[in-house]
This record gives sequence, C-alpha cells and structure tokens, in this order.
Amino acid sequence: RACWRGIPKCMRPSIWKLLLGYIPKNLTRRVTTLNRKRDEYFDLMERYYNQTNKEHRSDQENKIVHQIGLDVPRTSPELKLFQIDCIKCLLSRALYIWSLRHTATGYVQGINDLITPFVYIFLDEYLQEHYNGMSLENFNISRQIIADKLTEKDLLNIEADSYWCLDYLIEGLQLNYVDKQPGITLMMNELENIIKKINI
Repeated sequence: RACWRGIPKCMRPSIWKLLLGYIPKNLTRRVTTLNRKRDEYFDLMERYYNQTNKEHRSDQENKIVHQIGLDVPRTSPELKLFQIDCIKCLLSRALYIWSLRHTATGYVQGINDLITPFVYIFLDEYLQEHYNGMSLENFNISRQIIADKLTEKDLLNIEADSYWCLDYLIEGLQLNYVDKQPGITLMMNELENIIKKINI
C-alpha cells in the first residue's frame, strides 16, 4: 500500500535491494549483509576477471567479452552516463563475471539493459548522499564528480550492488534465457489456459 502511487525516488535503491532479496528486512543485519555480499563480489572479480587475460580465456569466454564489448557502448544511448569510460568498464566487468557464473544462460544480448537501472539508481543515491544532494539529472556536474572525485572503491561498491541485484532479478527469469526458453513456453501455456477459461 505504501508504494501504490510509486516509490519515492529517495527510497528506490533500498526498495530494489529489499524486493530482490539482496538485503534483509532486519535493519540490524543490513550493513553486515551488504559488506559480506560486496566482499563476495570482490572475490568473484579477482577469480573471474583480474586473474584472466585474453590469452588465458577460452574461445567461448573471448566470444562473451566480444559480445559485451559490442553491447556496452550501445547501452541506453540516450543517457550519457553510460558513455563514461569508468561506467562502461563497470558494466563490462559485472556482465562478464555474471556470464561466467551462469554458464547455462551465459551472456545474451539485452542483459546489459537489465543492469543499467541498478547502476543508475545506486550511483545517483551515492551522489546525493555524499555530494549535497547532487543528482545524475544534473549531468554536467555529476559527470565531473564521477570522473574526478569518485574513488575506485566507491565505484566498486556500486558495481557490486548492481551485480547482485542483476543476479537476483535474473534468478527469477533465467528459464527465459536458456536453450528453447522453457520459461517463456510455460508463460505462454498459462496465458493460453487463462484465455480458454475466459472464453468458455
């Protein structure tokens, strides 16, 4: 009921994390959980990204890197935020790690569009909390802050939060992305059954 007319902008980052199950409802456990999940992501980053280079990747992994490399520059072209180099790097790394951890699905075109809302709202939240209410809506100023003042750790925390929210989001959609797309077939069968019941 509280969100019937939409979630207030200032609450969206927390609500997404709660609804997706990334952070617990229990307030006393949130900071600990958030730090643990971020550390988990940094471990994944070390294992799947930092320890490999082109020569050590399989042909399939290099194909994934290539496809992500094509998709990331095309991500939300109307938003200049996603054309900033550090943000493109953040997206590329998170998508690559996600694809290696989900080999049944792997990376498919369009997953880049699923992570962008999380990057946007978590980055906007960080700017508002740490830079006197600065918002991504004021892009010229926020771009300078992102490029010059955000530390690597700040960006990595935003990346980790975005990664885990993508992970939890796709967990419920994964059957739509695997071979023969059984999730979509199931939804179509359910829709067909509903239509049959209505048309009786």
